[in-house]
Amino acid sequence: MYPEVNLFIGISYYALNQFSQAIVALNHELTANPKDRESRYYLALALDASDRKLEAIQQLEALLTDNPRDTQALYQLVRSYKVAAHGAFNRLAKAAPDSEFLLALRAETNAEADKSKEAIEQYRQVLIKSPEFPGIHFALGEIYWKMAQYEPAMNELKLAIEEEPSHPIGNYYLGDILAKALKLDEAISHLRLAVAGDPKLMQAQFLLGKCYLTTGKLQDAAKHLLIAEELAPENTATQYQLSQVYARLGEKDKSQQHLEIFGRLTKEGKAQTEKTLQLSIDRSLEPAKPAKK
Repeated sequence: MYPEVNLFIGISYYALNQFSQAIVALNHELTANPKDRESRYYLALALDASDRKLEAIQQLEALLTDNPRDTQALYQLVRSYKVAAHGAFNRLAKAAPDSEFLLALRAETNAEADKSKEAIEQYRQVLIKSPEFPGIHFALGEIYWKMAQYEPAMNELKLAIEEEPSHPIGNYYLGDILAKALKLDEAISHLRLAVAGDPKLMQAQFLLGKCYLTTGKLQDAAKHLLIAEELAPENTATQYQLSQVYARLGEKDKSQQHLEIFGRLTKEGKAQTEKTLQLSIDRSLEPAKPAKK
């Protein structure tokens, strides 16, 4: 058979909603030409339409392994995961409508939607049903931290870290609260755990460097602030702190270099803000379009 004939047959069956036949044809094409991306993409669509979602996801992941920037495959993958997650949620709701598992998922959904009050109440209910349910104390601590309610946040985060001592984000949140309270030695202990658990956690690297600067440990401050700069080169706060570190170390050229970068980034950020504001004003002054009759 000629090359791509099975591809065209498979696409035709797919267009007619005859998904089983489409899958057979597209698999034949991939047997002959395993690198044919179009065949693999349509195979994923046909599998998804046949409610064989895990197999569809496998095909899409294979496409993205070869080309991580394939936006069409990424879009379809997001949709497939979303539908699969929704289906699993409904199955759980049907199987165990009063379970702590369903409560935890609903709490997580509310937390992501910034419905903090509802999420906190549901997480509390989970703990009543199952006091050892993993991750709940961290989830509560994170919500309280985002709400700047630091006392309850600290209480929950300490419990979360008892469950998982090396938790990077939990240690970062706790370090941040302790730094705000000027308990810098305790903050540094938790921030060190945070960056050990996740060296790419820029906020923890930055805050650890800032704490070291405040306590006069200048070499340690420079080390972590330089890591933070590497992770986020255009962060103005990092550039400013580095200028302060090098000034105190007596390295005037480096201090001036970071101060100039800080000034440039601040100016660019201000210009962008002004441009965005002006565009908003210009749009608001545009005459309203007449309604279509």
